[in-house]
Amino acid sequence: MPPDRYFSLYLRISAGCPWNKCSFCNLYKDQKYSPLPFSMVREQAERLGEFFKNSIESMNGIFLGDANAVSMSSDMLYNYFDYFREKFHMPFYAFSDAFTTPLRNTDFKMMREMGLKRIYIGIESGNPGILRMLNKKMDTQMAREFIGKIQDSGINVGLIVMSGFGKDHVRDTVKFLKSIEYSKGDIIYISPIKEYNNFHEILMENGMEIRNSEFTEIRDNLKDSLDIPVVIYNVDESLY
Repeated sequence: MPPDRYFSLYLRISAGCPWNKCSFCNLYKDQKYSPLPFSMVREQAERLGEFFKNSIESMNGIFLGDANAVSMSSDMLYNYFDYFREKFHMPFYAFSDAFTTPLRNTDFKMMREMGLKRIYIGIESGNPGILRMLNKKMDTQMAREFIGKIQDSGINVGLIVMSGFGKDHVRDTVKFLKSIEYSKGDIIYISPIKEYNNFHEILMENGMEIRNSEFTEIRDNLKDSLDIPVVIYNVDESLY
């Protein structure tokens, strides 16, 4: 979960990631993306409610796992929303991507009405070459339009980019992030590169080395022009 969700209740309503091919990610390689049946989700919610009891009131929302819960069929998702709203009375948060979900006819206005407060989107980079290296089949213009669609519905966005890929990455990522119109409740996360499995080899093949100073560089290029939080997302500390 993103750092601002560490005090949320994690409820898993889907397994895995619908893309699951990004070269930098090793989270869901042994899973096939699929929604979880309602009976399994309800049992999970009942057990969590029993485990936390009254302390659940101190939590600040429900995070819907795994990687792209909002990509499932609307009917299933709305059933989960109805059940969670009645049981827990808390807002919802979830991940999405900006290249498979935009192809679906997703009604974000309805999701907002049912309690979805913020969607976190892994942008990673504004540079097409870096996106190809990451095997992220995202078009930046499509991503920009998708983010606008979410914002127009009244749902906030949490945009996640990576740091460490060099000057072209910094330039194009900053340019992309500055092209978005933000509102109160939006947030930008900068996630330093972590080396999983053969990712270091992929970097070397592309003539790249990790630049650990880039977090500060990207943040400093954004903070004077954007009136929203720009903070670090260290995946080593993330909770799943």
